[in-house]
Amino acid sequence: MFLLVVALPLALIGGYLYGVAQDQYGSRASFSIRSQQGSGAAAQNFLGILNTVSSSGSAQDLDILRDYIRSQAMVDRLEGRTDLRAIFAQRGDDVLLSLPAQASTEELLAYWRRMVRVSSEARDGILHLHVRAFDPEDAQLLAREILSASSDLINQLSNQARADNIRLSNELVVEARAGVQRVLEELTGFRRAHQIVSPDLGVQASSGVLAALQTQLAEALVSREQLALLSTGRDPRKQDLDNRVDALRTQIEAERASLSLGDMAANVDIYGRYQSLLLDQEMMNAAYAQALADLAVAHAESRRQARYVAVHIPPTLAQTAQYPQRIRIMATTGLILLLLWSVLTIFYRNARGKLQL
Repeated sequence: MFLLVVALPLALIGGYLYGVAQDQYGSRASFSIRSQQGSGAAAQNFLGILNTVSSSGSAQDLDILRDYIRSQAMVDRLEGRTDLRAIFAQRGDDVLLSLPAQASTEELLAYWRRMVRVSSEARDGILHLHVRAFDPEDAQLLAREILSASSDLINQLSNQARADNIRLSNELVVEARAGVQRVLEELTGFRRAHQIVSPDLGVQASSGVLAALQTQLAEALVSREQLALLSTGRDPRKQDLDNRVDALRTQIEAERASLSLGDMAANVDIYGRYQSLLLDQEMMNAAYAQALADLAVAHAESRRQARYVAVHIPPTLAQTAQYPQRIRIMATTGLILLLLWSVLTIFYRNARGKLQL
């Protein structure tokens, strides 16, 4: 049983690995996604672009890029730029570790995922790429193409995000402008309906008339006192001044009554509505100014590269073959076969003992 379960399979695997399997070379690269972010007031108020600082991309960007590298889209791109099937095609008699000649798209994708490994360091935002091929130049070429495709994807996502930002900013500007126009039309209609420019002007005019009347009254009183001191007897000018004083007092009382009743009655609603329209106009003007500032920032952001792939370790060119890892495969396979043989031996002895009983 040991020869059948352990020795013979291990000998067959070892014979294939050392006699048939072709050497594979690996190319390694490390890169990250960097982004440009505004600092200070630009990030808070959107009123301008100050200095920019470089920061690492988010974990979501790393996940997107890792999935893209191992996706069918990446395989299709590389098939159009390199002879991917020829790079992974069978070498010699190695049929187990190479791509079949008539491999389907699904088989090519599965083989691609075997030959390409991507790991990430979420804390530092670094992606580690490892590509294997039968020639070291092919492995390095595939690694370079993967980096190029990754950079194109990040640029595409950045351009789409910037385009969406500009489109949203334009929509906000149009909405804010419509709000300003609407409030202006309401304010104009209000003035036409009540035939006033501003309720404050009416109050100020009435106050001005009242002040002028009071001044005239004071002058008339002073003139009457002076006339009383200078003249004797019945002076017709004194009667005229008395009539003038009475008329001014009557007019002042009327103006006071008119001003008081107007403020406390109909003009109260008019003044309140007018102040509400002025508040709406101020808010709409502020919103319109903010929308214009956001649009300017969006256009400024679109002129610079928001995110890009920064390569820390360029694709390496291997000097010696490191794959397949024959010793590791033999050790792992031998351990599994020994465990299997142990389990079978235990079951065999238990079954034999029961039969003897």
